[in-house]
Amino acid sequence: MFGEMTESNTRLANWLLTIPLPERRKLTTAKIETLLMLPRANQTIRHTTSGVGKKVKQYKSLPPEINKQNWTIHKIGETYSLSFPKMKGTKRVPVEVASKHWQPILELLLKNDTFIDKGSAKLIKHRGKWYA
Repeated sequence: MFGEMTESNTRLANWLLTIPLPERRKLTTAKIETLLMLPRANQTIRHTTSGVGKKVKQYKSLPPEINKQNWTIHKIGETYSLSFPKMKGTKRVPVEVASKHWQPILELLLKNDTFIDKGSAKLIKHRGKWYA
């Protein structure tokens, strides 16, 4: 599932890079065909028109990025889970806390504390494991 999202995201980004930048900036999700849900496609359009996207000729792999409005964190018992839109519908996956340092940060995110800015999340595969 995450692999498919990465492939679709990379394919969309590479297609967008074939379009001249002035035209690319005017694109909306209504004008493109993709399997990705609208928030993910919008984020890819934004990425290809950003400073980084202007310099890239082609992506080998572009991990899916979820902007701060489109992901939420949940806690059931001692298990945290991350919820975000996938290709069709929403997926909620358990998250393993890699370090005790992240525990208080996750708790603040759960409380919607204004002290901490949520930011965007990327799904990246490294050495056979997926990370957010």
